Amino acid sequence: MERNCTISLDASDKDGETSWEIRRTNTLENDLVGGLMNDLTDPDILSPEDTILVYLNTLKNMSAEELGNYLNADSIISTEDPAKISLAEALVKQVHSTFDYSIGETTVSGYTATVTANITTFDSDAILENYQKELDSYLASVDAVIDGAQKRYEKSYSLLLEYIEENTATKTVETTFTLINDGASWKLEDAGTVFGQALFGTLSSSPVEDKQETNG
Repeated sequence: MERNCTISLDASDKDGETSWEIRRTNTLENDLVGGLMNDLTDPDILSPEDTILVYLNTLKNMSAEELGNYLNADSIISTEDPAKISLAEALVKQVHSTFDYSIGETTVSGYTATVTANITTFDSDAILENYQKELDSYLASVDAVIDGAQKRYEKSYSLLLEYIEENTATKTVETTFTLINDGASWKLEDAGTVFGQALFGTLSSSPVEDKQETNG
């Protein structure tokens, strides 16, 4: 491209000779790179919709391991109990195999914007419904009484893990994302938590009680 530029020079005398030096200015630097410097400092260089698309495209192309790290899946369940870690890994695999999206409406009001997106992920409600039915049946049985508290605890996690791993049901939910423009760009604050809740649904926390009864 061609641009009309104004170049200012400063004169200096040394040993009786005059030399000229181009004056370095922000305007000149911007002209030399075709206006790119101004573009890069534009807080709206990426619209709120484009910003959310960057997040979603990145999540879509992550490996299961990268996805788990970004969503901090271990902390959603726990990092102390091996059974809970297995649940976290199974949930991440579910997200990785089912995640999809489409962008809806964008609303901008000053430095705040909201973007709606239809997020497709595994159906956590279906998993919990099937899990709860079988758990209730087990807890009402003689075996549950004989097993004792610790085995009932382990059985609860075993059942939940089984239903997560075998799940094939998906659901699409409209999710609203709020972005703030800090004068440099649009940002989705606490993005890992926001996407974690959208993708894990009702399984953002474990339905199995951490503390088990000590009697029995």
